[in-house]
Amino acid sequence: MTSRRYVIIPLILWVCISTYLSSTNINSYLLTTQIQIDTIDIVKREHSTVKYTNASIILDDDSLLVRHHPHPNNSTSNDTNLHHLKKHHHELHQNTNHTTTITYVPLQNYPTGIYSGMWYQSIPTMLHTNFSSISFLEGVSLKPFRESRSGRPLITADWLDFSVEHWSKFVKHFSSESKKEVGGGSMEYVVVQQRVGELLWGYIVESLERKRIEMELQQEQQLYEDKVTGGRESMSNGRTRNYTRAHPSSSSSAAAAASVQHTIAIIPIRIQSASNPQHNIGYGYNYNLTILQTTATITSLWKHAFPRIVIAGVSPNEHAAFQEIKKLLQQQGHLQLIPTVELAYVHMEGREEDWRNVPQMAMLEFQRAIRECRQQTMDVSGRNNDVDGIDNETNETITLSTTDIERSNFVQSWLGTNPKQWKHIYFTEPDLILQTRHTALPSLVQQLNKGWILTAHRLHPLPHMRQFDDIVNTAIKTNNAPLVRYLSQKLLPDFGSFHHANITSLDPYRVSCCDQGNYYPANVDNPNVPVKARQAPFHCPGTFELCGFQKNVVVSRKSMVSREAMLEAHKFLMEYNLIALEEGYGTGVPLVHSHQRVCRVQEEVCL
Repeated sequence: MTSRRYVIIPLILWVCISTYLSSTNINSYLLTTQIQIDTIDIVKREHSTVKYTNASIILDDDSLLVRHHPHPNNSTSNDTNLHHLKKHHHELHQNTNHTTTITYVPLQNYPTGIYSGMWYQSIPTMLHTNFSSISFLEGVSLKPFRESRSGRPLITADWLDFSVEHWSKFVKHFSSESKKEVGGGSMEYVVVQQRVGELLWGYIVESLERKRIEMELQQEQQLYEDKVTGGRESMSNGRTRNYTRAHPSSSSSAAAAASVQHTIAIIPIRIQSASNPQHNIGYGYNYNLTILQTTATITSLWKHAFPRIVIAGVSPNEHAAFQEIKKLLQQQGHLQLIPTVELAYVHMEGREEDWRNVPQMAMLEFQRAIRECRQQTMDVSGRNNDVDGIDNETNETITLSTTDIERSNFVQSWLGTNPKQWKHIYFTEPDLILQTRHTALPSLVQQLNKGWILTAHRLHPLPHMRQFDDIVNTAIKTNNAPLVRYLSQKLLPDFGSFHHANITSLDPYRVSCCDQGNYYPANVDNPNVPVKARQAPFHCPGTFELCGFQKNVVVSRKSMVSREAMLEAHKFLMEYNLIALEEGYGTGVPLVHSHQRVCRVQEEVCL
């Protein structure tokens, strides 16, 4: 889980992110990123060149949304017998349809106020949500569930089938404000912030490299796949590294790509201007890490073959960030075989006071794009028009009004040049790295078609000494007491319950991580109810996963935190077994569920 291999990355990364500022032309355009051999081709379509599109969205009829459809756990499946076989997890996840047998947490076992910062649903279901009545930032993530048939989202029993790593708290943990808490301020703290960037950049590089190797092996080793163990024979040329033991088959990857080919992903972002007007917006820890978090989020969708990803912003800040994100992804142009993705930026016009809720603006604009696209099929004198502004029956060019063109440009900025293909929408905040199995995606999408709304298990990365051990050792050797004190307060110790040997590293194609329902081990008196972190017996200054760190700051501002004090401060967290997703799948950083839930790690599928 160490990040020492990225020792050279900080300087390169910071220079790469900070030195380039694109023009502030904020007209919407489409960026198509096509991975060729050793290159990425960029196709830019300006607003002025977009033709009128009289296309329709092919959507499931609303009548298919059966309001009382039985919970998926209660339905009969052709794969039922798989539940009773105690075979290897990878084998269980490969049936004749190359999909995973998925179970879900019973609705009554998940709180109504669940918050993950994302959701996945069909477009017809999404259109039933009234986003205009939202009054707070997180409302976009919550309101669809509250207006759904059950009032709750659908959540997988296996965390590894559908979860997200939530990175913004980790990033803020090392912000400039956090240095002030312990009397910091020296440039020596920059190396700590750079390490946070390395962890995210490491995920981007490792996950795309793993994806490339997986796809290469799928082509070269299809004849050698062992269908009994789910493994593959090792390559002798050294290219496979440690990835040969758990990569999906070519057929399962193809099935996964096919299942998401009608999914459009929406990522709203908002970047505040630098507090110091003398500073360009391309500088600063928060700005740089927002770029990296968003790039990591895009990468997690890209590697699962999501075909179109739209970044939505409201100011030149977001557009400049998009240019930086594009450059970082172009650095992966040497990769071969990675699926094509359309990456687009949409500028949203609006009053500055509306900028406080960019997610709400994005969903209202997206709903408008869908509805206007539908309307276009009934416009232009009732003619049967295709996407090129030509009458399909007569081949005559249609004369379009200025309003028609503007409406077409608006629709294409969101939906692209083939808007009728979208059936599903994946909404996410820009700091959520998706974790799912290729083999799970077809089954998940089936639930969307039944009218269910999916949300992911929200997992919080925890800052651990293991990821910063070289920095700590250097600080100790050089007698840098302020930095040592700072790190002792900001990192989980690598001893006791938090020793790295006690952190379970998970390969999602080898094991399951089964949700244990309403069991909260920190609540000794009533483990069926989660602990209210701010109340007795823990009296946390904030959320439970950061409780110990906040207490450490209070313990001392001028001396090291003792081993005993560290463990005492983190006694809330000590009740939970920490997990980590292997590098290439996740970031390798220890994780804990944001809603105090626990999982049982096992080789069998979750029942």
